[in-house]
This record gives sequence, C-alpha cells and structure tokens, in this order.
Amino acid sequence: MAFDVTKVGDEPKGAHFCFGEQDLDNTFTWVLGGWGNTDSMIRTMTNGMDTDWTQTSWTMNKNQTYHCQIKVSGRHITTWIDGEKMNEIEIPPFVVQPMYTNLTYDKKASQYYFKAVNVTDKQQEITLDTDLFADGSLYQLTGLPDAENHLGMTNQIERRNVPFSGHQFILPPYSVSVLMSTKQFRTQ
Repeated sequence: MAFDVTKVGDEPKGAHFCFGEQDLDNTFTWVLGGWGNTDSMIRTMTNGMDTDWTQTSWTMNKNQTYHCQIKVSGRHITTWIDGEKMNEIEIPPFVVQPMYTNLTYDKKASQYYFKAVNVTDKQQEITLDTDLFADGSLYQLTGLPDAENHLGMTNQIERRNVPFSGHQFILPPYSVSVLMSTKQFRTQ
C-alpha cells in the first residue's frame, strides 16, 4: 500500500498510520514522526499494551509531502519513505510465557538480585547453578491476578520474607519473587 502524507500546522508530532486493526486495543501502527517528531517506527498494541518493535531516526518537515509505502506479508513488515527503506521487522506472535526471570547486579550495594515472575496458576520450581545466593534472602508477593490490597481491609496479596540457602526454590502461583545475595566482596 502506498500513500502521500504532508505535515501541516505546528503540531510537534507527525502522523500515525494504523493497519491490521482488530479493535482499539489490538492494532498495528506505523508512527511517522513519533515522539518529538524524530522517528519512523512500527508499534503494536496487544490487549491495550504498546510495544515498539523497530525504530529509525527520521523527521517529518512541515509542508513537505512524503511518499510512504508499507508492505505486510504475514508477520513481516517493511516500510519506505520517498523510496528509502525505513523499517523492516518480523513480529513474533504474542505468547505468554509461564515464567519471566532477570538477574541484576547493584554495584553500590555489591549485591545480586534474581527476579522471577510466575504468571500461571501452578507453582514453578527454579534451580540455580551458582552459589551467589547462599545465605541470601527471598522476598515473595503472591495473590490472584486481580488481587488488590486496600487500607483497612484484609490483604489479598501476601508478602513473605525468608532466609535462603541452597540452590532451589518454589515460585507460588501468580507470584513475584526476588532473591537477594549477601554482599559480594571483590579483591583488586
């Protein structure tokens, strides 16, 4: 599909071209100009949540007409502006994984943090292949997906802080866990 677009007025942003729209919360968008008028990007909205997949620096000038072309083949998207390829991406299907993990190191605190989220209704077991967390601390929040805590009411989200040793721990259903190491001492 090809079209021409011209920016008029003093709006700092450019234009959005929506395609593949199922409803207002599930759509694809080619952002021309973007935030601060600095981008050409492909964005998806899935269940109301935005994801920017590919971004190229580009500015839409006032009163200039641009010839835009977009080609969609399955999940592969390519865009061109005035014949120059701007974006090319293969969008993978949206799949909810049962568990998400992340490991970070805080230089100031000299500590490691292992974070894990279980988004299922079944407990998950994690085995660590390191001794970094021996004598560490485990912090967990658990509750149903729609749980909320309110002042003056019984908590629906439970909090648990326990010492940790060993290499295995259980992620309860619908939980967030943070495993914190003891301070790590470095030698120069």
